[in-house]
Amino acid sequence: KMKSRGPNSQDFFQNNDALGNNVYLLHSRLSIFDLSKNGKQPFFFRNYVIIFNGEIYNFKELRSILIKRGVKLKSNCDTEVLLHFFIIYKEKCLDFFEGMWSFVIFDTKNKTFFISRDRFGEKPLYYLQNQSGFYFGSEINYIKNFLNKKIKINEYQLKKYLGFGYKSLHKSYDTFYEDLKIFPKSSFIYQKNLSTLFFKKYWKLEYKPDNKVSINETISESKKLLVDAVGLRLRSDVPIGLCLSGGIDSTGIASIAKKCFNKDLDTYS
Repeated sequence: KMKSRGPNSQDFFQNNDALGNNVYLLHSRLSIFDLSKNGKQPFFFRNYVIIFNGEIYNFKELRSILIKRGVKLKSNCDTEVLLHFFIIYKEKCLDFFEGMWSFVIFDTKNKTFFISRDRFGEKPLYYLQNQSGFYFGSEINYIKNFLNKKIKINEYQLKKYLGFGYKSLHKSYDTFYEDLKIFPKSSFIYQKNLSTLFFKKYWKLEYKPDNKVSINETISESKKLLVDAVGLRLRSDVPIGLCLSGGIDSTGIASIAKKCFNKDLDTYS
């Protein structure tokens, strides 16, 4: 069922205890950094295991920090860097990451879960709670496959969509199915028991206008931020393509990739 999400490798982790608690973490990998088996998931280090969907764009800089701290790394992938930053900084690790992500870290010793989604909710993460457990996945279909009965349609959400369109969908964390929710963006949970979820916000967008900045300074800083952002996202151990719509966004990205970083990208339109 998850093959379409990652054709490079598939694996799972399970942990069962005497109290009847069962933890299953399943992952399909699309290799972007470190194409070897060293980067396969679930990824383990001591009593920690992680499954991670996304990219940490600044992982090379963070990797250098870990090496200076004496951490011995076995791969060149961002998954390992993410896990070690969590081990060192716990929930504060999220302050270091520039990227898009949804991930789950399970501590097999303390039986705790750390689950997080990126600042703007670029990477999907859905969940459902019922009497039999807590289910989560990057797509709703995966969750539905684990349930013995059909999930009821959320008719209110459906009517809202038909009446007000696509933008009405993100006014809440509801989906088209009852009891199946969207994990909040820029949030995390860090707890043992998942029967009741305690979401914590780790970031919010703040509007701080500075009227003393000149137009030339604004243009210069905006260009620098855009070029730096595109540069980070061009990191990859596999070929990169670009969806070229003809609009100013994709044209700007293609231009920066070529003129500033001399990248020859395949484009699709």
